[in-house]
Amino acid sequence: MGVSKKQTSVSRSTTEAEVISLAHSLFLEGLPAMSMWEQLLGRKVVLKVREDNQATIRVVKNGYSPKLRHIQRTHKVNLGSICEIFEKEACEISYVATDEQAADIFTKCLEPIKWDNALELLGMSPHSHCGKAPP
Repeated sequence: MGVSKKQTSVSRSTTEAEVISLAHSLFLEGLPAMSMWEQLLGRKVVLKVREDNQATIRVVKNGYSPKLRHIQRTHKVNLGSICEIFEKEACEISYVATDEQAADIFTKCLEPIKWDNALELLGMSPHSHCGKAPP
């Protein structure tokens, strides 16, 4: 999913920021894209979310976190509704190692040494390989 949105208030933790980002991308792009693909293909499709923060996965699966009970008020994000989507819809959330997280290239300032790997995760060739035969 490729949605970008400025958060409405400061997040107090990485988990909080990840949950808010997940909610926005899920409701603004993921679910509408699922509906579109189901219409086009004439069959059910599965939305697979790959998350590199294990605490975020636990919070989403539980549908509640005492430490994040404020996000409904501060960010307008309902953990229960996110949990319900993953329980009832054809949506899956699973862990992916940070080194294999393709989305990081869009959200983080990567060190130069990690840039080539990030491009390869997206199926792109690093600039130094452009126009050359693959090794």
